[in-house]
Amino acid sequence: MDRWTQDELNNTDNLLFAVSILNERRNKLNPYSPLATKLAAAAREIEEIRGAKLRFLSAISRQETGGEEKR
Repeated sequence: MDRWTQDELNNTDNLLFAVSILNERRNKLNPYSPLATKLAAAAREIEEIRGAKLRFLSAISRQETGGEEKR
């Protein structure tokens, strides 16, 4: 398991942290094993959720600063 500094833990959002932990576990397995496949799928799904969250927050930020007209 990789070691995390207190600064890294404080500056890493929970979704990115979860992806990192899943990938750490997956990297120690046979890449074709069912568990490795499941871990990779879960990490991809969390990354998609994180991307959607970031896009949503970016859109809200643009609306609040007047960067995009409200519809």
